[in-house]
Amino acid sequence: MNRFMIMIVIVATLVAAGGVGTVANASNILFSDNFDSIGPTTVTTSTFSSGYKVVGRLSEGPTNPVEEDHRVIFGYDYGTPVATPVAIPSAPNSMGGTTKGLYITTNKNNANSNTRTAVNVYPVDGLNVPLSFSGNFSLKFDLWQNWGAGAGATATAELSLYGINHSGNAANIYFSSVPTTSDGLFYSQSANGRVPATDAGARDFGVHQGAGATYAALKTSGFISQLGPNFDNLDPGYSAFFPARPAFPNIEAGGAGERWNEVEVRQENGVISQYLNGTLITRYTNTTAYTAGDIMLGYWDYVATVGQPDHYAIFDNIRVVIPEPSALALGGIAAAVLGAFVRRRKS
Repeated sequence: MNRFMIMIVIVATLVAAGGVGTVANASNILFSDNFDSIGPTTVTTSTFSSGYKVVGRLSEGPTNPVEEDHRVIFGYDYGTPVATPVAIPSAPNSMGGTTKGLYITTNKNNANSNTRTAVNVYPVDGLNVPLSFSGNFSLKFDLWQNWGAGAGATATAELSLYGINHSGNAANIYFSSVPTTSDGLFYSQSANGRVPATDAGARDFGVHQGAGATYAALKTSGFISQLGPNFDNLDPGYSAFFPARPAFPNIEAGGAGERWNEVEVRQENGVISQYLNGTLITRYTNTTAYTAGDIMLGYWDYVATVGQPDHYAIFDNIRVVIPEPSALALGGIAAAVLGAFVRRRKS
């Protein structure tokens, strides 16, 4: 075997070993929190608590003072009391069967029935400064979206939020009738799969980008949507990925609620990839100015109706890691190595 063939074998082996590269060694962890040693600590205003900054607002409320309607609980024991319609088991990445996490919900106050609401949660350092991550990294966590059987449970309204490259100052929302700001690259995800595929601001699995001095925009083109062109529960790929379950009649096929999902948002050489349970969902090249910043976890009710108390999200086992090289990165390495080798042979 000549040197050229040996180089091809080495590169092919690296790519095959890399796969999607969703597992990181402990030494690659930049930030982590399993909430086992916190609280429970409940926050209902924009403030600092438990190593996080909480930023919330009503989209139609005044800016001074900002009106809010959210409930964030750090160290919430989601195993007790039992959630409806089923008990919430320990998250996939929890050790020893623990059941403490981050509880987030919005718009449960009847006084705010004609508003939309959002809340974003950002980790901060010991001086309450938002963290900043840059270069190649992945945000990973376990996500449970509870969607109980109460009255109105079939309505479409509430979505979990998660993202990267944020300033840590905005309450990212789609619609606002008063001045607002948005930043970062983030995603929204419905529990019951009933967001219309033609909606102007959201999808069942929405891709969003900050817009600076106005509310965040829904990204509808310029990216790979692995499971369907409308990133909607009715796309066959999403319906097959999240099949209907008779025990949960309020959640359609393609809805991600009432189950644990392992989520990853990866930034790798300027490419942003979203994975659910190890499967690539969306991917695009980042052409925005949002290339570094804090991670964000949140919740969003973009319909002006009061939600049910058993509609909320649980985040657990949050990690920011330096990912092992994926097939995407290794493909670039392969091209560079082979290119250099070919140039050397010609010289």
